[in-house]
Amino acid sequence: SWLPVRAVPPQIEVTIDPKMAFGTGGHASTRLCLRALEAAMAPGVCCLDLGTGSGILAIAAIRLGARFVLALDTDPQAIANARENLALNGVADDRVALRLGGLEAASGHTFQLITANIQSSVLAPLLPDLRRRLGPGARLMLSGLLAREEGPFGAAVSAAGLVVQRTLAEDEWICLVAGREAGDA
Repeated sequence: SWLPVRAVPPQIEVTIDPKMAFGTGGHASTRLCLRALEAAMAPGVCCLDLGTGSGILAIAAIRLGARFVLALDTDPQAIANARENLALNGVADDRVALRLGGLEAASGHTFQLITANIQSSVLAPLLPDLRRRLGPGARLMLSGLLAREEGPFGAAVSAAGLVVQRTLAEDEWICLVAGREAGDA
């Protein structure tokens, strides 16, 4: 909020005071996830932001046209910071639901877009459950990955019944955009 930057349409403006939470937009993994989110966004979709941190991806999803975002984090400080950033950006509580917890807090729900900007060692075991949370034609953005992890992590994505559709790269970081295999109901 202390940096005087104004978005020029079609850019969107997101103001973040990060405090102790991850996600200022300054890290390559967050920028990659934002780019993937922008490319995959369709108006009115329901999103899941797993590991919301500062709330930057949830706020961007709403600004890009999402109808609703469930934003989860296991860190109470991150949830508090995300709540402050939602207010700072004028995002209403009925558009983003902040919940303390992991993927289990999304039990019973499916989403058209899921963002997860979390390191690979945490993401890999979650891949089968993330796949179950994807609705038909949905996209999963997996960031926080080092380029050297692309092969082994891509194999884990495939083993979970997902197909990598796109890879974005910046410096030594990558973001994989994945979806369910063709014909997977």
